[in-house]
This record gives sequence, structure tokens and C-alpha cells, in this order.
Amino acid sequence: GPSLDASLPYLKIFASEGVIFSADSALKALAHVGVTPDFAVSVDARKAPERCLAPGHPSAGRTIVAGISPPDWQHSVAERKLHLLSGRQLTENALAAIGLRKTTITVEENCGITALALALHLGCGPIYLFGMDHSVDSKDPSRWHQSHADPEFERQLGHSPRSAHPRVPGN
Repeated sequence: GPSLDASLPYLKIFASEGVIFSADSALKALAHVGVTPDFAVSVDARKAPERCLAPGHPSAGRTIVAGISPPDWQHSVAERKLHLLSGRQLTENALAAIGLRKTTITVEENCGITALALALHLGCGPIYLFGMDHSVDSKDPSRWHQSHADPEFERQLGHSPRSAHPRVPGN
């Protein structure tokens, strides 16, 4: 969400104090301030690495993908840094039925929720969320992403900048 633009300078200050999990769409913003996350999560078929990665900047210590992630992630991240999480796709269920074990944790609804599930699974805590507000910018309602994200992701979902957005206290 747009709050990442406001919180990014603080995240940079404290980045070395903990483990950073990032959604793919936040990778360019983190690279912009020189932060390389420990984990990046890309579990969305629409988000190819060329739209998420900053040229010349490593994606993360480890990049988490799923069966539905674009195949280009395999060529954009070093093999030793690429990790697959199972999902709930029918093909993965069929493979499990013939003995290919699923991962202990699985892909959730989106990159942010999957990153949170992974952090919880690894025993991280306390957990602070930056930019996971799904809010819009009250001064510019057409902006419902942080400035370094590719706005085409939202346009493909049919987002209309002219539509009325609910006001949520705190966002």
C-alpha cells in the first residue's frame, strides 16, 4: 500500500535489526533505499520478475515461488536462492497423491499473507507490517500502491481510480 512510501525510511534504519520478508511488488522500493530482504515472495502469476526486480540489485537472500509463479523467476534468481512452496492447485494435489510431498506450509491468498505465514512458521516475532495496509492515498485516490510498484498490476484487476473508496480509520 501507499504507506510503504512513508515508512520506507524507518524500515531502512532498522533493517539490520530483524528478518525482512518482502512481497514481490515491494522489491523495487526496498532496492531504492538499499535494503535487500532476507525473503522475497512471488506467488502471483501476473508478477514476472522483470516487473518486480530492480536492475542490478539482488532480489533477496531467498526467493519463495509457487507452482503458479511465472517461470522467469527460475532464470532471474540464483538456483540456490530459489525455494518452492506448495499451493492448493489441483495438479499439486494430484502429485501429492502419487507421493510427491507438499511443503509444511503452503501458499496463501497473496504474497503478503504468504510472507506472514512463513514468518510465523519460522518463529519470527514480534512482527511489524510495512505497507500491508491495502489503503489508498487520500490526496490521490487513484494511487493505491507504493510509488515503485508497477501500477499495471492493479489496472489488470479492473481498478477504477474514479470509483469511491471506503475510508478506514488509520489509513
